[in-house]
Formats: sequence, C-alpha cells, structure tokens
Amino acid sequence: MNITNITKMKAIIDDADIFIFTSHIDPDCDGLGGSLGLMLAFRQLGKKTYTVLCDKFSSKYSWLPHSDEILYDFPKDLPKDKKTVLFTVDAPNIPRLGFDESIINELNPTIINLDHHTSNARFGDLMVFDEKAASSTEVAYRLMQQLDLKLDTSISTLLYTGLITDTGRFRFSNTRSESFECAQHFLRSGAKHNLIIKKLFEEKPFEKLLLEQKVLSTLQNDNGIAWLKCTKKMMEETNCSDTEEFVNKLTEVSGIEISLFFKEASESSTKISLRARGNADVNQIASVFGGGGHAKAAGAKIDLCLDEAIKKVVNECKKSLGHN
Repeated sequence: MNITNITKMKAIIDDADIFIFTSHIDPDCDGLGGSLGLMLAFRQLGKKTYTVLCDKFSSKYSWLPHSDEILYDFPKDLPKDKKTVLFTVDAPNIPRLGFDESIINELNPTIINLDHHTSNARFGDLMVFDEKAASSTEVAYRLMQQLDLKLDTSISTLLYTGLITDTGRFRFSNTRSESFECAQHFLRSGAKHNLIIKKLFEEKPFEKLLLEQKVLSTLQNDNGIAWLKCTKKMMEETNCSDTEEFVNKLTEVSGIEISLFFKEASESSTKISLRARGNADVNQIASVFGGGGHAKAAGAKIDLCLDEAIKKVVNECKKSLGHN
C-alpha cells in the first residue's frame, strides 16, 4: 500500500477534529463497508466522525452495522476549513461522489483519497492507494494497522463484507494471499461470516429470480464477447431493479473473454458492467466511455439509449481483442 506520506497523515489526524467518510454514487459493499468501518475506527482517536452519501443506498444493505447512522447531507455546523477532513472511499474521482461540487468547494476540506482502482484520478491532498488490493476495505485495514487502530466485531464485519463481495467470495482473479490474511484477521476479530453470506447470497427475493429469468433470455455471444441486457420494462414487470452480480453469470462460461451487462437507466442513458478473462483489459474499454475500474472488472454510464450503447461497446470490445 502506498500512503503518500504517513507522517502527513498523522499530522492531519492530529490537527483535525471532524472526519467525514463518503463513497461513490450507488455504493456497493466495498464503499459502504470501508466508509462505515473507518468511521467507527477513527472514533478510537476521539474524533467526531460521520458517513455521508449523496443519496439513499440499497435497502438490501440495511443490515450492515451502523448503516442507520448514514447521513444524506453534510452537517450544517461543519468548520469550512482544512480541519474538516473529507475521506473518500472506493471513489475514482470527485464527480463520482455525486455531490454538487460547489458544496465541497465551499466546505474547503482536507481530502484524503482511499482507493484500489487503477482508474483513480489521483485527486485530493493525500492518497491511500493500492491498485493490487482486492478491495478498498483491504486498503482501509492496512491503514488502520499503520495507525494502531483496533478491529472489533462491527468494523471486522464491515471490512470483511467489502472483501467478500469485491473478490466474488474469493473467486475473482484479484484475490491474493494478502486478501486471505485480512480475512483471517477479520474473522478472528468477530466478523459475522454466516450473517454476511446469508444476507448477501441466501436471501434473494423471488422478484429478482424473475428478473434474472428475463435477463438471461437476452443472452448474446459474438466470438468470445458475451452480453446480457436489462430494460426498464423488465424491471417494472418484475418489480425489481437489483441487477448486481448478473454480469458475473457470464464469467462462469468457458470461451468467454469479455462479459458485458447493459442496464437501461433511461431512454437516453445506459449503465454497463464489464468483466474480462485472459489478456483482455476492460478498464481501457470502460475509459473510452468515461468509466473505469480494473483490468478485469470495470463499469461506466453512457449517454446513449440501450441498443446504441450495446452496439458501440461491443464494437469497442472487438477492437480491443483485435476482431476488427
């Protein structure tokens, strides 16, 4: 892990009293777990800490410890100077936080950027970054170790949840020996493994199964590039909009180099998830459309209708694989 300057980090901590932890739009377990876990950990230093998001997170994560403390607006009495620290977790850039940037500029905080995405814009006053880490919660834990902050049941559960989801239950290629070392520490410190597995993987609503059935019927495969799509109509018919993990269905199929999932956000915008195997680099593909992530897992939101987005992204994938 690279902390630009651990001495500078400790100086910021000594000088600041208020720490605000936040993550990207539509946060996943890595962003939520890292933000909430660090919020709790920094209270050990006697700091006033908050987790603030730009909008509501998915109700399926409401069981996460201390998620009921999440705010959706910055507290009004915050000092508008560098003694307030904005700690971004798992976010590649400031716009992905989803806040009106003028609000952040007016707050004028010290910004600490903690992430593991290769597409990170290297913003902020200080970086806590490790592109080899399997999750941002893994980076968060390494930071805690350097600051002599202790794990407890809640923190361990939060950080372990981010690690489990970002490694696909330790199946993805980003899993490394250090990931298991972190997992061991989390479990020894009380992480609720059985609860996490039950909540994330064993309590799927029936509506999601109906949506999955419709989505799988759209399967297309073009010379090692496979994709699925989900329309707004499908989500309305099934009363379900949770499409997390759908793209990973395709990674289980032999012969697929690039897996794509297209989700209609509106008549003129589409969310895409990309996964790769072998030598394919989907971070480069996603960057063409203003997105990013990792070589083997990335995402983007495109201002195109669903069908046009599929056409352009698939063509870009073909170019990347040398099929054109």
